[in-house]
Amino acid sequence: MKIFQQRSLAHASFFLIAAAFFATFDVSSAWAQETPPGQPRSSSGAASGEKSIEYWITQLGSDQYLRRESASKNLVAAGPEAVNALAQAIRSGDLEVVERAAAALVEIAIARPPEQDGGVYDQLSTLANQTAGRASSVALEATREIRSQRHAQARTALAKAGIEVKLLRDFVINATPHPRTVVDIDDHWNGDVASLPWLAWLEGVDAARVRDPAVTPEVLRFVAQIPGLRSLVIVDGAVDDDALKPLTRIERLDSLDFRYAKLSDRQIDLLAAIPIRGSLNLMGTGISAAKAEELQQQFPGLQIAHRKGGFLGVTCRDFLDRCEINTIVPNGAAEAAGLLPNDVIVQIGDAEIQRFRDLQVAINELNQGDEVQVHYRRGGGEQIHRVKVRLKRLEEK
Repeated sequence: MKIFQQRSLAHASFFLIAAAFFATFDVSSAWAQETPPGQPRSSSGAASGEKSIEYWITQLGSDQYLRRESASKNLVAAGPEAVNALAQAIRSGDLEVVERAAAALVEIAIARPPEQDGGVYDQLSTLANQTAGRASSVALEATREIRSQRHAQARTALAKAGIEVKLLRDFVINATPHPRTVVDIDDHWNGDVASLPWLAWLEGVDAARVRDPAVTPEVLRFVAQIPGLRSLVIVDGAVDDDALKPLTRIERLDSLDFRYAKLSDRQIDLLAAIPIRGSLNLMGTGISAAKAEELQQQFPGLQIAHRKGGFLGVTCRDFLDRCEINTIVPNGAAEAAGLLPNDVIVQIGDAEIQRFRDLQVAINELNQGDEVQVHYRRGGGEQIHRVKVRLKRLEEK
């Protein structure tokens, strides 16, 4: 009896070992047919003897874990060629297939520049909007993952090209400082046009400042694609029609500032086509006051400031019935003339000043380099002090 049991156990062990061997052989053969990473894959596999993309799509839902892993690995290695098939798998696959296909698309995307990934992000965005249930939620989560990864890649690529992204607590909009996260494109940019598409992947950036020599149609075309852009400042240079046209395609701008950037009266129609909801500041642009007023009548809800270019460098408290200086802009004309916070400005040249708005109107009529006499009170007293101020231009670091 013992001998019979031992023989039965021996036979059973033999069959178990044999079954395990053939199963391992089957899985190993799948791994053996993989393409080394980085090599292009054939869609049909007929020429090279490799498994096709279509075959590996079917294996994403295999009941064998190693086959599922091998399928994911091979589809990622196929790169952009596999994008359409993976997108279709998300539409029609089960939960395992949907999640693996989305994960493969994310890997394909972040391993390449945006323009070389086969349109992964657009495919996933379409799936998020056009599908339902788990397919939609997985696709949406994949787009968020790509945006997060792309944002980090964008910051690195832009910094390498000399384009800086920074938080500025005194970013000047319409002559008033505001805290903003700003992308700066100026003479530090190395001119590498290939870096500009990364602007479309910046997150949490709501302002851009473009200085000559970067004030070009090509640069502004990519600046217009910054997703959260709300404030744009263009400094110096000559702004031609081709540079203005990309700005008309921005979905929305809260403020647009031109500072010492040359425009002409005939461009007023292009300015009118830019979707500005808050303020337009024309400072030292060469546009006439009459044309600025014409634009103001066309858009009465838009705050338009037309300035010749002189800059005093103060702000005053709006809620008071006097023009009491609140802040002095560093290195500005007011600081150079010795004006201090809490001084009360009562007259500029021949113009009497009651509130900050009166001061702005008076300064707007003066040019950079003009000298003007400022009358003010100091320390709560009634004595009027006078100082001659040479106006500067608005400058920011």
